Amino acid sequence: MQIRKRQAGVWGWRVAVGAWAGALCFAGPREQAPQPSGSRGQVHAAHGFEAPAVPAGWAGGYETPIAVGAGDGAMGSKGFLKVGPHTGKWVGARRNVNFVAQEDTWLGFSARKPGGGRVEVQINDTKRKKNVTKSFWMPSDGSWGTFRLEVKFLGIDPGTPLTGAGFWLQRNDKRAPIAFDLDNVVFGTGTALEPPQPAPTPSAVLGKEGVRLAWAPPQSAAGIAAFRVYRGLHPAFARDARHLLLEAANPFCDDNAFAHNGDYFYAVRAVNFAGNEGTDTGAVRMRVE
Repeated sequence: MQIRKRQAGVWGWRVAVGAWAGALCFAGPREQAPQPSGSRGQVHAAHGFEAPAVPAGWAGGYETPIAVGAGDGAMGSKGFLKVGPHTGKWVGARRNVNFVAQEDTWLGFSARKPGGGRVEVQINDTKRKKNVTKSFWMPSDGSWGTFRLEVKFLGIDPGTPLTGAGFWLQRNDKRAPIAFDLDNVVFGTGTALEPPQPAPTPSAVLGKEGVRLAWAPPQSAAGIAAFRVYRGLHPAFARDARHLLLEAANPFCDDNAFAHNGDYFYAVRAVNFAGNEGTDTGAVRMRVE
């Protein structure tokens, strides 16, 4: 089971990379950048890096090379942005964005690096005419870390046009180049966003360590922040807090906490960066004896 921590509007927890169809970006003069309507829900920019080439607008910082890597099965993604390797002090990737921040504008993203380390997010605040930053610690085992940040906690005022964002690593080891992977990058405002598509019914295999569950991630226009795994004693059990088994860090998990032998049923739902939970397509049955 993963543990989530919240501090000053910053969410961070270990979870694999999300995937969704398409990318949404505004292109045009800054003064024409869209502002969210009264629904308080909008995706400003989303990048899953599932194309064979780096999407237009992305560039390596300080001559850092970037490329789209082959999919590794992480949450169904067909690719991710490979940043580096590079020998410079700062290794990173950046892109232009063009929208107006609101009170409840947020950024979600996923990053990983062998051995972990600190990745720094940098957003261009045009009102204060400077870049504002926030650091996040990636998991030390090299797995994906997924993070959510409300931009107001960087001191960005509502109504501020945002024009650029970057993701950076500072190289401390002078002997070798470093690199990291980036994916699941979403800028959005509010929570009134469409939830992820229904998650497929997971597969279940009983082994020595208990039940191993695995599933394919659904599409999600606002990214995927986590998977909620529910367990019950019949197929139509309620998907509620009482039946929530855990929030999974990858599109698979193990369960070995059984009160008794018999039939158990599992269902999985995805949650996007806006906090919206999708539905599931049904529960899988597993008999424990």
